[in-house]
Amino acid sequence: MQSAEQARARDSSFNAGNDDTPGCYEHIDDPAYWERTLDDRYTIGVARTLDDQFQCMMVRGLVYIGEQNSPYPEEFDGNDHSATHVLLREDDEPVGALRIRYFGEFAKIERVAIRAPYQGRGLGAPLFGYAIALIKYKGYRKIYGHSQERLLSFYRKFGMKPISKPFHFSDHVYYEVLCTVEGGGRSLSLESDPMQLLRPEGRWDERGIMELSQDRDPTNPGVQPSGADSGS
Repeated sequence: MQSAEQARARDSSFNAGNDDTPGCYEHIDDPAYWERTLDDRYTIGVARTLDDQFQCMMVRGLVYIGEQNSPYPEEFDGNDHSATHVLLREDDEPVGALRIRYFGEFAKIERVAIRAPYQGRGLGAPLFGYAIALIKYKGYRKIYGHSQERLLSFYRKFGMKPISKPFHFSDHVYYEVLCTVEGGGRSLSLESDPMQLLRPEGRWDERGIMELSQDRDPTNPGVQPSGADSGS
């Protein structure tokens, strides 16, 4: 894996998450960009295994329940099994997480969390930026979320602007935030190769296990010949 210095040299726009310019990250649509900006110790990606998901829940428990006193049933609200989870690690230690839920015309980023010992290191931008790029790649053009007032400047970096009056839930005041992004050539669609759509979430540029299965000739095991009794 390349060093952080090499990543910065390759991506001249890298600013370690400290640029307060509104919209400064808005046009980045490659999830791998955010992976390249991280120090060698860090990895970021979709939670693919049960253990990955446990690590995401642990991070959120520490941040929202431990630091912000959120009640357990409000933090773990029944939506986790219908969401995509993104996990940030330092070596083998989980340090950040968020989840994405998909609706008809928009995707929603929520439960963004960085553990207290790792806050202030510029890790929020790669975590959030990775999720934004993932959503864009899936073809969504509207990205929605809820922001506390103290974090509005962070959301503005990604082009997300307040669209509502403040409202409150779970003991905090929030604003609805939204950005609308332009379509790009990288987006998945019905025009995409069918084998690309079978690849694991977030790894759409890598040959997947189903493509490896194409090395075998199709034998249709377990399928009855046409006209035979299927037993149903």
